Amino acid sequence: MLDIHKVHEREKGGKHMKLFSRTPDTVHGNADPTNLVSPIALALVCVFAMAMIAGCASQSSPSAGSAEPEQASEGVAEQESEPAADADSAATAQEATEEESAPAFEDPSEDDIALYNEWADTTVSNALNNLADEGVIAEPSSDGEYLDEAFEYSGSGIAFLDENAGEELSGDFDLPAGKVVLGCFDSILSEATHSTEVFYADGNWGTDQGREPTLFYPESMFGYLDQYEMSDALRDVPVETFANSTDECDYLIVYDGVPSSVEEDFYWGGWDRISTTTLVLVIDAKQGKVVHIENVGTDTPPAMNSDTTEGEVLKEDLAAYLNDLLLNQSTS
Repeated sequence: MLDIHKVHEREKGGKHMKLFSRTPDTVHGNADPTNLVSPIALALVCVFAMAMIAGCASQSSPSAGSAEPEQASEGVAEQESEPAADADSAATAQEATEEESAPAFEDPSEDDIALYNEWADTTVSNALNNLADEGVIAEPSSDGEYLDEAFEYSGSGIAFLDENAGEELSGDFDLPAGKVVLGCFDSILSEATHSTEVFYADGNWGTDQGREPTLFYPESMFGYLDQYEMSDALRDVPVETFANSTDECDYLIVYDGVPSSVEEDFYWGGWDRISTTTLVLVIDAKQGKVVHIENVGTDTPPAMNSDTTEGEVLKEDLAAYLNDLLLNQSTS
């Protein structure tokens, strides 16, 4: 029989657990209030703990629930942004379609070209007449072919009446800033006495810069110059150098090969030997004045075994000069 007033040791799982007995203060049948305190307190603690856990759970639940509206809002925002993105894509596609459907570059009409040539011819004529009025050159013949009969020559060079003015005109020159139109003289192809031709964009050459040419980008010069000479003349010259209208033109630059000297009866059969000088005139189109005359050089046919009796335009030298002139144009 166990004595409940003693401490007994029991072995469980390799550990000793001590059981303490305590002598009741009251006899059986009477409840001691102090004996109920611990169980009641423990129960209250458990209830309070459970209430706290429930409260925390209830507080955390709205947070979790609130994430769902946020995700829903994000979804709505994404859905709202999708139409905007679709609209942007549609606009981009429409722009690309419009660019593809844009009309191709059209050549100027024959009437337009005739007006360009008339403008250039008038500009050249007025500029040469101004030189004559200033006493720099002799008065040009009204029915003469420019530039064939515009100047008098001495030793394949222009014989200026005013030598000082002539030296200034034919000396070193830098092209000022401004828009340019290029042209030449072609009395053979034109019925006009003053047969100034201007070069314009005709879609048959193209720029080396991948940009749309201006109206007077000189594509039509191809034919007057071959592909190599054209490449040399226009290499690295900005498209914007050339005017987009005659009103926009600041400088009209024209060239020609003129018979500067004639040796009569030079060849067997009585044929003359004719030397050809390549000239370039730079004209201030706004003021109507010649600002520079460049003697590119003179070509004289060989004395023996010649295929021709007349010299030719020095196209390679001309192309090199035009390129240098345009590339070194002042930007201010």
